[in-house]
Amino acid sequence: MSRFIFIANSKSFELEITGSTEEETTVNTYWVLSPFVTSMNQETGAAQVAYYQQNTEELRERVRDIVTQIKHLNPRINRLTDYFEKELTPNEWFFLSVDEALHPEDTDKILAELMKIGADEKMEKQINGTIEILHKIREVYDIYTFGEYTKACIGEPDKNKRVCRYCHRSMPEVSFKKTAHTISEALGNKHIKTNDECDECNQSFGDTIEQDFLSLFDVPRLIFGIKNKEGYPHKFIGDNYSIEKDANGNLKIGYRMKDSETIPQIDNFLQKVMLTPHRSFPEQNIYKALCKYIFGVLDNNTILNFERTRKWLNGENKEVALPQIARFYHPEVVAHPHITLYVRKKDARRDLPHVVAEIRIINLAFVVILPLSEQDICTYNEVQDYQRFWDFFDVYNKVAGWQFSYCNGLESKHPTVLIKFTENK
Repeated sequence: MSRFIFIANSKSFELEITGSTEEETTVNTYWVLSPFVTSMNQETGAAQVAYYQQNTEELRERVRDIVTQIKHLNPRINRLTDYFEKELTPNEWFFLSVDEALHPEDTDKILAELMKIGADEKMEKQINGTIEILHKIREVYDIYTFGEYTKACIGEPDKNKRVCRYCHRSMPEVSFKKTAHTISEALGNKHIKTNDECDECNQSFGDTIEQDFLSLFDVPRLIFGIKNKEGYPHKFIGDNYSIEKDANGNLKIGYRMKDSETIPQIDNFLQKVMLTPHRSFPEQNIYKALCKYIFGVLDNNTILNFERTRKWLNGENKEVALPQIARFYHPEVVAHPHITLYVRKKDARRDLPHVVAEIRIINLAFVVILPLSEQDICTYNEVQDYQRFWDFFDVYNKVAGWQFSYCNGLESKHPTVLIKFTENK
């Protein structure tokens, strides 16, 4: 088997090439490699392939030709055409590796080199700074990413062997018939899925903490057209509002005043509107939902340290000493959620949280400490402990605009969503 790795800033992609015999595998590998040959050795006649190449129209034409000729060998070869035609931008630079072991640090450096192509001196300095930051984090944490390109479901693939990671029950006491989306499908998640989440827990979380969290995203889901399993939403009704989007993309917001409210000045009203979702819930459910998403991607060894967290998610115990949540309104909107998971290495410094995650949903980024690990030396709800953690993660603290809040409350309340309007001139 030969393994092709394509790395680019838009998207990375892996392709495995096989054959019924070793000789056939070698022939198939040469066929797939042929569009990327950049020169020939005049003495030996050997083909030479440059690591860094550009997605030119000529390259795309060569890829189309070779895929047409050999797609009968393996349907996955068709992915080559999609990758260069749809997923990379025209003339974007990419890195090609065949049958080489690449470590995460190698990938960081490759992506940095790709970003440096055409960069000025200032940009190159910023890129080098980012690499230094990632190196600092990787000395302490293993980093895992989950998103629209996640291939496999997380957890045990065999239903008969599954034990639910949330309730510790297995078949026949519980069933695993439903597809358990690690993050709510209504937030655009199609590819991050957890095998070992039983149907009962899936339904329970979906009716409670996930539904509570979801209600905060009515407006961005509509504005940015986030697709769920029924398609694109076109209308939401909250406690004091209705918002709908017509076929032309025009938004209509209806605001219902409460008895205690006075009619505002129209200019002041149009600057900002406080909308109240229809659900009333404890603010701690926001933290719980985010932690449920993180818990859903943990590996079997790491999850053993979070038994207290599991019981808290299930409501078996109450916790009020939780860390803050960091929140950032991101200029880049993502149609599919992303999770970047940081798991502290066994021999690394212990004064940092065991597990941290960044969760990107639509126009928001959350940085969350997964609380209550047996490997943590403190709860990180004290200011000095949390500050030590935040000071370490330069990848976030160097960016201005992060907001911090505690979500410890257990009393049910109606949350509010603030919308600010600006006039285009």
